[in-house]
Amino acid sequence: IDIGIEDDRGIYPCPIHCDIGVITIVKSSSPCLQALDENTFKFKNIEKGIEQDELIVLVGDTLERCSGFFYKSCVHRVVNNYNKQRYSEVFLLRARQQAVMDPQQLLQSNVGKLHIQQNLKSITVEEFMKSKKTIPSANV
Repeated sequence: IDIGIEDDRGIYPCPIHCDIGVITIVKSSSPCLQALDENTFKFKNIEKGIEQDELIVLVGDTLERCSGFFYKSCVHRVVNNYNKQRYSEVFLLRARQQAVMDPQQLLQSNVGKLHIQQNLKSITVEEFMKSKKTIPSANV
């Protein structure tokens, strides 16, 4: 995987990462957001061609874990675009820290027909974030 800190245009203002939350919704003024293509292991610009009334929705680590890894957290980065300024509006949806993530409940529901990882134990969002070493500053 190309995880370089610099490219021919300069330093990444937001280096490679996955968001810890459930989902992230992004709207920006300039196409600088890139996501990792898991098939080619190359980053692709995912904002190119987005219409005015469209948004980008990224799956976060919490949704990945809640879904038993059926949905994959989006590995992404932001690259510099020196041609113009980039303005972004970002909405981060996070679960309550006391919420329990129990993929076994998915197996007992209609959603359980999805092929999810079956050996996962219940865990609170707070325990999950501690395991990722990411604790949000506000209890929302």
